[in-house]
Amino acid sequence: MSERVVVRYNPLPDGRGSGGTFVGCHSVDSPVTLVTGEMRGFLRLFRWPVCCESKGVQLRSLFLSSALLSLTACGDAATTASDEPDVAELSDTGAREDAAVEVEDTVVAADAAIVEDTRVAEAAADTAAPPTPGPKLKAMSFNIRVGTAADGPDAWPLRRDMVFKVVRNQDADLVGLQEDLGFQISAIMDAVPGYKRIGVGARDGKTDGEHCAILYRSETLALKDSGTFWLSGKPNEPGSATWGNEHPRVVTWGLFSVKATKYEFYLYNTHFDHASQNAREKSALLMMNTIQKRTPKAAFLVMGDLNVQEDNVVTRYFKGDAKIDGAANPIPLFDTFRVLHPGDPNARTAHGFSGAIKGDKIDYIYMATKDVLGAHIDHYNEAGRYPSDHYPIVTTVKLPNAE
Repeated sequence: MSERVVVRYNPLPDGRGSGGTFVGCHSVDSPVTLVTGEMRGFLRLFRWPVCCESKGVQLRSLFLSSALLSLTACGDAATTASDEPDVAELSDTGAREDAAVEVEDTVVAADAAIVEDTRVAEAAADTAAPPTPGPKLKAMSFNIRVGTAADGPDAWPLRRDMVFKVVRNQDADLVGLQEDLGFQISAIMDAVPGYKRIGVGARDGKTDGEHCAILYRSETLALKDSGTFWLSGKPNEPGSATWGNEHPRVVTWGLFSVKATKYEFYLYNTHFDHASQNAREKSALLMMNTIQKRTPKAAFLVMGDLNVQEDNVVTRYFKGDAKIDGAANPIPLFDTFRVLHPGDPNARTAHGFSGAIKGDKIDYIYMATKDVLGAHIDHYNEAGRYPSDHYPIVTTVKLPNAE
């Protein structure tokens, strides 16, 4: 059962819109449909509280953000449909005008309330805090070669000054180290002021073993939280190695805040096993599943020596191009170097103190977006002598805005 409805409407009190008349039909089983040539379309008016044929049509309004008009259906909930004359069919001129005035007054009152609600909403939107702009950050991943190795002319005491120069000259906001023993980290901190550090020894969770330390520029960054987990079936057990890896491996992570803006982000730094492919695959799964569960869900960077070339399933898993044990990476990542240098053949990062540059990378800095401002592999040397058997990789990125 349906009933014809005529609605008059006026411009909004602030002058927007124009007057006119809607003619439509209200059915018990559907909302009223109002049609106007001015709007050139169909507009639906919902929220009818009672059936039209039993208790009449109660006045309701709906503000349309995409239009300059508000709509109000005419009627009186206290009367029945049979008692309610159709405005368009009133024969008495005075009755017609009275009905029109009643509808018009109701529309104006409803419109005024809607305009006020809109004004309040707009004021609230104007005072809402804008998104925090994502910072521009420079990050470096650097395998500095374990300082106890018997490397002859390339032993730590003979190359440490070059390591200091690399860290000092790159002047990164964040530095992720690999194969870093405690005495090496301390030497870098003493030689290059301005950094603070996080990270523990992989063997005992304290000082013994590789740390995968993160150095951060303390003048501009504040540490909000940090931790370490082990790349094993017992990630919270210091020194654990359950996947066939020769040495215990760790991920060091930090949640940082940009002091100037309070923008928060994570950095994850790691060193995957050099011998066991099974350990590398399981390490990738654990790492990304852990990152997926992070709280808060801030932006993040992943860096480290992954000991896999670019066609390995681990690398392709990180990029979202392959699955491991049937599982895809929940957050596909971009290799920041390859974003800017997709076809560069001179991407080798592990060179064994030889200075070779042609070949694949095994060191990476990943992010979840492609806003990379700069990326390079640092081939610094002094007369053919190198700071490490790995080249450091460096990237400058713009992190996404934070709501």
